[in-house]
Amino acid sequence: MEIKYSEGHIESLDINQISVEELLKNLGIDPLEVIVKRNDSIILDQEILENTDIIQIIRVIHGS
Repeated sequence: MEIKYSEGHIESLDINQISVEELLKNLGIDPLEVIVKRNDSIILDQEILENTDIIQIIRVIHGS
């Protein structure tokens, strides 16, 4: 799986199947702070990712 971060960093992971929620947890990323896209479509935390997927993790800027 290839992960593209909004900061420009690209990371490759070798996994079988994993949910978006599990992936973010394993990467230490708060799911409330990011949007995850696959093929230019926003995907939900319950979506299952495959090893061949290319995803993009976009940090959401928020304030009070």
